[in-house]
Amino acid sequence: MKRHLRVLLFAFVALSIAGLIATVFVSFKLKRVYEFSVSDMDGATLKKVRYSGTRDGRREWELEADSATRLEASDQLLLKNVRLVYYTKDGIRYTLKGREGTYGTGSGDITVRGDVTVVSDGDFTLETDYLMYSSRDRTVTTDRRFHLTSDRMDVTGVGFMMEIDTERLNVLKDVRTVLKDAVI
Repeated sequence: MKRHLRVLLFAFVALSIAGLIATVFVSFKLKRVYEFSVSDMDGATLKKVRYSGTRDGRREWELEADSATRLEASDQLLLKNVRLVYYTKDGIRYTLKGREGTYGTGSGDITVRGDVTVVSDGDFTLETDYLMYSSRDRTVTTDRRFHLTSDRMDVTGVGFMMEIDTERLNVLKDVRTVLKDAVI
């Protein structure tokens, strides 16, 4: 009887160890990250994509989209339901959202179209239909109508250029500004 109990106990331990090894193996296979090049996609669509960029050892931006499709014979990705978060050196976070856009994997340029909103840590909200970020010039531009709202003012106009490093905003035309609780 004791021998029979020992055999059952040994079998239980052996099966438990085998089950543990199988679980670890399956878990490892499921969590493996596959690397690929955009040139490998050739018209394929990826779901739930995420890119990020660093500058001087710190995370500068994160780009997420519900899907990304490589445009034929280019380094451009067509993105659906875009979300871009930009982090300044001072710790300010800008969150941009739009229905679709493109990302140039070589240039780092990003365009976003359709119900575009930019929110700055609760300081202001910008609404427009199109924005473009130039990685080389470090500027955000639009040639479309926009509306900027903050606690201190409302600004509408057509077209602007914002320099990222200096945070200077130049409105191109048809500017209308309403100051709130301002003393002049």
